[in-house]
Amino acid sequence: MPRSDATARLPLEFPPDIERAFSEHRRRSRLAADSIVSEYGSSAAYRTGLLLRTIDTPSDSQLPAFYDLYERVFTLSDEREPLEGFAAVLALNEDAAAQREFGPFHESMLVARDPRNLEIVAAVNFTLYAYPDLVYAFDASCQMHFLMVREDMRGLGIGSYLIGEVEKAIVAFAQTRCDLPHPRTFLTCEQNNPAHMTRDEILADARAALIHPYARMDWWRERGFRRLDFRYMQPPLSPNHAPCTYLDYYARPSNATPETITSIPSDVLIEHLRRFFFVSVGKLAFDMNANPQWQTVRAALRKTGSIALI
Repeated sequence: MPRSDATARLPLEFPPDIERAFSEHRRRSRLAADSIVSEYGSSAAYRTGLLLRTIDTPSDSQLPAFYDLYERVFTLSDEREPLEGFAAVLALNEDAAAQREFGPFHESMLVARDPRNLEIVAAVNFTLYAYPDLVYAFDASCQMHFLMVREDMRGLGIGSYLIGEVEKAIVAFAQTRCDLPHPRTFLTCEQNNPAHMTRDEILADARAALIHPYARMDWWRERGFRRLDFRYMQPPLSPNHAPCTYLDYYARPSNATPETITSIPSDVLIEHLRRFFFVSVGKLAFDMNANPQWQTVRAALRKTGSIALI
């Protein structure tokens, strides 16, 4: 039987400054949330008032502001994309050759602005993939690259709200590209696993995220995401990066619970990851087929017909 995330966890101890930062962050979040609820009547009322804007071209004037928030949240060098990397991938949305070879796909950022001052308070970066040939058990999938909520705006349900918006986007994308009224879709995301991280990486991640690593895992699990039972690793984002080998890979079938769908077929996961690695990670800048991380992941997926959600 595969081990659950809970049984695989290691005991983690943090120095006093980080424990204080966790506690202070929780305190400030509660105060900020209480203030907004007092002003709007409920956190739901505030969320529905957020101004949502999409970035899907490299020339969008909102891109630097998105990146400013992203850079403050994701501090580990091997998982942090440079601004130029985001621009390079967005340009591929209109690249006819790339769309023929890897498409249909579409990468974008959805940013949420506070209606009072128009500042970006949260954002999600994701890529949609459609499979119009209907050879897979799913019609479309989505790689959620980064989900971030500004430190002082956490605790209001904004992260869950944005995941819901991403689900709407993937369904609409599949309906258009596959001509199906009720497409079968799933979402994926990467999660840092402390069991595969160095002590310095764990501390740097905790200082930036202001949340215990296992509390973050629990947040995703509470929203229906489950770890896919294979050894995952991400190829380097550029020649100046190292591969990222401390990640686990999570998935959630849309509009389903883990009790109704307990695995993802390997063939669609391979195609999903092929598009993710070649386009979003490698930006078509080097031969991903020669990359050892992609070779290892692909070989692991080919060994079985499906990968369990655990």
